[in-house]
Parts: sequence; structure tokens; C-alpha cells
Amino acid sequence: NQEITSEVGRVLDRSYSEYDRPFREEFCNDQLRSTFEVYQGRPFSAKTQVALFDDARVISATLTPGTLTRNARLVSAETTSLIAINVHRGQAKLTCDGRSMTIDPLSVAVVHADTPFQLDILPVGESTTISWVELSSVSDLRSLIRNKFVMVSSNALSEYISFFVDFFIKYAN
Repeated sequence: NQEITSEVGRVLDRSYSEYDRPFREEFCNDQLRSTFEVYQGRPFSAKTQVALFDDARVISATLTPGTLTRNARLVSAETTSLIAINVHRGQAKLTCDGRSMTIDPLSVAVVHADTPFQLDILPVGESTTISWVELSSVSDLRSLIRNKFVMVSSNALSEYISFFVDFFIKYAN
């Protein structure tokens, strides 16, 4: 396994068997700009693959149930990025601006990256696999999303996000 770094153009592949400082700081804080709390009484494991580019962060993660929180302290208010989140296996609930929506394998959530949100990885099965695409050069597209986030129920978009993440992780090196 490689250590998580900010090296552009390489895939950073890591498995975590303990809910410890490397997972919380190297993956959650550095890569997702978030915190993660494991649901009490649940065993923990995570497998992450991260591909960093000049204007994109592409992540595939398999996580045990818990709550990922992206708060104002961890994100820059000046970012113009968008985040697309897709669930391949399992289910998650996104809460943002007082509204909650379920993300399942047939839907994609698109969120302004400077917006605080909570993503609950729900205890449906042993783990949930998500794709996370953060694009920074999308200021024109960002203006189309008037609210802080939007949920899109589209099998085609869901498959595209999954393909996009798999492609860039496979061919980044």
C-alpha cells in the first residue's frame, strides 16, 4: 500500500483495518476534507483509492457504516468545486441545508464543495462502496445548481460516474 500524499497523477491505494489517526487524518481530513465517525458497536474497515489531478479528485471508497461530516472548518469558502457522490453498493443518506436525500446505486448527489453536509453510510450489508468526484474547474456548471445540492435519479449518470472513477483510478498511473 502507498501512503496517502498529494502526488498528482498517481493512484493512492490504502486499506485500513483500524479506526485510527492515519484513516481519520490522511484519508478523511486530507482527501475528503471531512471527519468520519463509526457507528457504535460496528466493526471498522475501509479500502480507499484516490487519484489526484490538477483540477480533480477521484475517489473510490468502501466503508463500514458511519457518518462522514464535511463542515465549514474543513473546507475553503472560496472553492468553486462541485462534488458528485454515487453509491455502487449499499445506501447512504445525504443531509445538507436541513434536507435529507437517500443515495442508492441509481442516483447521484451533486454538492457545492464549500457547503457543509453529512453523509451517513447506512448499515445495509457489511459495507458501502461510494464514488466521489470533486471537480474544481466547473464554475459555469456550478452556477446552474442554484441550491447547495441536487439529487439526480439517473441510471445513466450513475453508471457514468462509476465508469469515470474506475477509468481514472485504473489508468492514472
